[in-house]
Amino acid sequence: MKKLCLRLTFLIFFAIPSVFAKPLFVFYDAGTVNALKPVMEALDKEGKDYKIIAFGAAVALLKDHPKLVSLTLSVDTTAPTWHRLKTLPKEDLDKIYKLWDTDGDIDHVVAGLSSMIEVQILNLSCKHKNKAYYDSFSVLGGDFEKILDALDTNNQTILVPSQAVKDALQKRKPKQIIRVVGQPTLNTWREEGAKKRKTLLYLGNYENNNNGYNDSFRLFINAIKDKDVNVFISIHPKVDGAFEKEIVKDLTHIQVINSKDFKTEKLVHALKDPILVTQRSTAGVQGYFCGYAVIYLDAQKNQYTNFLIEDKKVPQCFDQKSFEKALEAASPHDASNAFKACNIPENAVELILNEIKD
Repeated sequence: MKKLCLRLTFLIFFAIPSVFAKPLFVFYDAGTVNALKPVMEALDKEGKDYKIIAFGAAVALLKDHPKLVSLTLSVDTTAPTWHRLKTLPKEDLDKIYKLWDTDGDIDHVVAGLSSMIEVQILNLSCKHKNKAYYDSFSVLGGDFEKILDALDTNNQTILVPSQAVKDALQKRKPKQIIRVVGQPTLNTWREEGAKKRKTLLYLGNYENNNNGYNDSFRLFINAIKDKDVNVFISIHPKVDGAFEKEIVKDLTHIQVINSKDFKTEKLVHALKDPILVTQRSTAGVQGYFCGYAVIYLDAQKNQYTNFLIEDKKVPQCFDQKSFEKALEAASPHDASNAFKACNIPENAVELILNEIKD
């Protein structure tokens, strides 16, 4: 660790200075990739260089990206059995360490906060100007608390989408630098959004650590299988959809879509004004800010919430009867004032870029 810190210090203070310090983006889950993709696109337009390393669900999403660094690891972080709390062995961390030898312009890390791997790399890199982006609008317990607690607070900044998230995280880490920068996917969905067609889009997840996803999905299908509606299931990019496809195989009005092939925001645009149904996906919040009707349907009570649910802006249902009632009442809404009402910056890409360049 000391050797890495000394090397980075040399690079920062003694190398020929550049106008822009090159970031290394580190991704693990789809949410962070989707959130920071517009930021990387903005860097591309400005002609600024950066590198990417990917793990978990992010590997499939970024496999063709020209900035992706190819790493041969001793473990398979894309396997369904791999858990976000698992850490990379020292031999793999050493390979990442060598990135500073092969690309001396890398100055700092920009990573998500969805896995221990991301925290390992944030903590490994001397913490000079690192940014950890938390893309969710709900402050999760359990695994996330362990991930957050593992992050070294020294000189690292956590970027969050809303003031409510900042306030919650600040209570747990009072000395941590936390800045509100918005959520780029809100802007993306609003740009892609279209209206005036009724349909249901289920935003899939996957069963993990007894999170109740499978039961929640069955609850959804039982509620809509006999209804005269069109239903699309967007499969989480980390799984192949075998579970969902088996359940709906005899239901002709339901289509299963692989989100690796058809991104969710594009699907929303194509469907035109869908009612979004999800167990716990952040995409539900994103959809709300685009004016879509959103329903949270969860087979487990008291396991998930977010500020939209708590403010009763969207319903959260735990049984078929309440879901059917929410579905009947669901309708689009005016999202023009949603950002201001929820204290969320609209210029998220600009704010994150300023943090990276700072």
